[in-house]
Amino acid sequence: MVLVLPVCTFVSNAHSSRDNPFWPLIDVLRSIGKPVCAEAAGSLSDKNAADKNYSLHLRNAGLNSEDAGQIGQSMREVHARHDIRLDSFSASYNEGLGKKGVAHLLTNLPDHVGELGLVGCNLDDASASLIVDFMSRSQSLRMVCVEDNNFSVSAKADITKVGAKLDGCVTIV
Repeated sequence: MVLVLPVCTFVSNAHSSRDNPFWPLIDVLRSIGKPVCAEAAGSLSDKNAADKNYSLHLRNAGLNSEDAGQIGQSMREVHARHDIRLDSFSASYNEGLGKKGVAHLLTNLPDHVGELGLVGCNLDDASASLIVDFMSRSQSLRMVCVEDNNFSVSAKADITKVGAKLDGCVTIV
């Protein structure tokens, strides 16, 4: 007796994740295992490979400094390998980032990012200094939103001052 089993074949036109220029970032976002990160990974995974612009919004994702380190390093890898433009980046409402997490993110963000959001992250003046440094090296910032943090009046003035030097940049502190 010969047993014949039904066979199901799945054919897909989708490229493997390694064909996607965002794959290092997608892999990291998935490995972090938090819903907001998984959603962002899905969006990047679904992008058309010919589209060289993207936004990464990780608002209220429960990120900590370790997560930020992994995300930052993977963004650096993506931008080192491909001519891709990050239009907008937000890690707002992630109170667990701390200075170390903000440092991981800002040192790895490309100089051409157009918008930066770090609203309500419980950041202090040490983090404000990192924001000022990032803004000073940035080439294309149009919007910086860093309100609802624990910056001193002096730190807020420093951020506002560097924002005023960026042509057409709106800075909300």
